[in-house]
Amino acid sequence: MAKGVGVPDEMLMEILWMYMMHDDKTIRAAAKSTFMKLAPEDAKQVVKENWKASYRKDWYNHLDILEKALCQTSVASAAFLRTILDWR
Repeated sequence: MAKGVGVPDEMLMEILWMYMMHDDKTIRAAAKSTFMKLAPEDAKQVVKENWKASYRKDWYNHLDILEKALCQTSVASAAFLRTILDWR
C-alpha cells in the first residue's frame, strides 16, 4: 500500500497505467490528476523524470526504465508489471 495514503499499490498502478496509456485524453488527464494527488512523493518524482506523453507510441523502450526507477520507491512495482503484462 502506498505509504500514508491508504490506496493499494495495485490501484495506484492501474491509475498510473491509465495516465500513461489510455486512448482517451480526458481519462489520461483525470488519471494524471488522481495519481499526482494519491501517489507518494518519490513515485511522483520518478514518473515526472521518466515518462513523457510521446512515449505512448513507443512505450516498450521506455517502460523498463520507469519500472526500474519505481522499484526504488515506496510503491511496489509487482503490481505495475502485472498491469503491463495484462494490458490488451
